[in-house]
Amino acid sequence: MRLIGLGIVLLWSQFSWALNVVDNTGKTLTLEQPAQRIISLAPHITENLFSAGLGDKIVGTVSYSDYPEKAKSIPRIGTYKAINIEQIIALKPDVIIAWHSGNIIRQVEKLESLGIPVFYSEPRNLDDIAVNIERMGALGGTSDIAKKKAQKFRQTLAQLKHRYQGKSPVKTLYQVWNNPLMSINQDHFISKAIEVCGGVNVFADAPTLVPQFGLESIIAKKPEVIIAGTMPKLRRAWSDDWQRWTGVDAVENQQLYFLTGDHMQRPTFRALKGIEELCGYIDKTRTAKLKTSNSDNSIIAPK
Repeated sequence: MRLIGLGIVLLWSQFSWALNVVDNTGKTLTLEQPAQRIISLAPHITENLFSAGLGDKIVGTVSYSDYPEKAKSIPRIGTYKAINIEQIIALKPDVIIAWHSGNIIRQVEKLESLGIPVFYSEPRNLDDIAVNIERMGALGGTSDIAKKKAQKFRQTLAQLKHRYQGKSPVKTLYQVWNNPLMSINQDHFISKAIEVCGGVNVFADAPTLVPQFGLESIIAKKPEVIIAGTMPKLRRAWSDDWQRWTGVDAVENQQLYFLTGDHMQRPTFRALKGIEELCGYIDKTRTAKLKTSNSDNSIIAPK
């Protein structure tokens, strides 16, 4: 029998079982049986594995893999930028799930050269989150759980699109870091989230996924709202720093907002919470613009 869908091909007969899964780089990974020992090389991967029903099969992960609560007890094998290859080999994984743009690829390729299967996760579109959960479920033999989670993700996302898309556009700057100043271009999944909310990413046309920029560029882009995903302890300093730049529309109109960073900056099921929060802030700016516009019109309206 042969089942095909979402980059997953399952082949079996009376005597054999084999699974082919296509990862986010287009590479096909083949497993002879569902993975029982999985290593995750990024926090978002760990979260998505739990969403796929595979939390109990993760034998190693990296720093900051802190959600859900059970993830905190998984042994650490380094950081996403510096993994311990010897420790990973000792854990005898059936598969490693790596972050293509975040991990040091030469380290991951070293593990591949030793015969350890590697699946690359690199969600760029919002539906890639659901697809990643489904494919991880296929790798570990929990497809039923993974498909239900992915379906719920898609349904909730569709509801958000229906609610916000079609509203008046709002020029949006999403700031991922402050020193240096960094944002995201149109290929990043956060940019897709801005689109869901009816926003316009002011750095959509940047040539790199996470561009660095100067304040002069921001003034030229004229963002109407600035949103940052940052830790609560950094918010006061972040806000105070922006107050110096009164030439920016968003600053002059006090349209500066914070998101829960892990919700928005990790491509996981929790991104739905981040998108809902993001849409709420963009909508606040939209409402403030409308009030200002109506006020201006009333001043100049003929008697």
